[in-house]
Amino acid sequence: MTRDSVTVLRRPPRSGGSLPRRPRSSDARAAVGATVPRAVALACLLIGAPSGARPATAQLSGPPTDFPVGELHHVELLGSLWPPSQDLTVAHRGSDASATTTGAAGHAGSPAPRFMDLRARLRLSRRQRVHFDYLPVRYDAVTAPDRPASPGNAEPGPGAPIASILTWRTWRLAYEYDVIHLARGSLGLFAEATYTDLRIARDSGCVAGSAACELARMRRPIPAVGGVVRLYPSPVIMLGAEASLLRMPWGIGDFLGYDGEHLAYDVHAVLNFIDAFGLQLGYRSRDLSLRTAKQDYDMKLEGVYAGALLRF
Repeated sequence: MTRDSVTVLRRPPRSGGSLPRRPRSSDARAAVGATVPRAVALACLLIGAPSGARPATAQLSGPPTDFPVGELHHVELLGSLWPPSQDLTVAHRGSDASATTTGAAGHAGSPAPRFMDLRARLRLSRRQRVHFDYLPVRYDAVTAPDRPASPGNAEPGPGAPIASILTWRTWRLAYEYDVIHLARGSLGLFAEATYTDLRIARDSGCVAGSAACELARMRRPIPAVGGVVRLYPSPVIMLGAEASLLRMPWGIGDFLGYDGEHLAYDVHAVLNFIDAFGLQLGYRSRDLSLRTAKQDYDMKLEGVYAGALLRF
């Protein structure tokens, strides 16, 4: 080997390919620059995602975080007990006699009756609901004839009081549309029809359900319009108010066979423990005044009620 020559010895390559090459600094900077934005984007997605996201099948529309507890449902059922104070007077006129029936809260010393109030709400969409309500009312009553019903006694005068039973059953169907629907409240309007069945019958001496026992009977559909407001001061509390009104326009009463006014309102608060269950406490009033060819009805029920809500 001469002094001017240089010999370079190379390590033979390993089996399977060439030797691994250390990446240059420019390649490392490019890889890091491409990875960091992806990591940041992934972290933002994980942080922004709700920890308790609700199933997509339960969403009516919009992001699930827009709904307070208890708002994601399709059917809502309410069962409550209502012991209202009452003022019931029915004046009925017949060909042989006329009488006035006054409802009583119960026998002396007995507690006021409590009635089961059943309601169902079918939610068609975020802004639309259908209401179904059923309320059976039954009172012990006293019917005082204005004159004896005996054909042989033509002199007017009060007759002997008759122990009777006053039953008032109502079925209500309403359609509601929310003209304003926000994350923490809504305002809706509705049209309703309430079928009213009121019956006054003798308490004793007759077969139950017999027409001969009836002192008065009124069965009428009562239309009305109203509005409902719902507010959510917190995700688990709902404050609501609902009112409906009927004031028969001139001339319509002659066509329907009755005339009168109807006012009902309900103010309540709901505490929702979970989406499927809540408790409701409220105050409701129903004021009905109707006049037909043979009867005049003045009936008012009002008081506090409490119940439970189930949703699914």
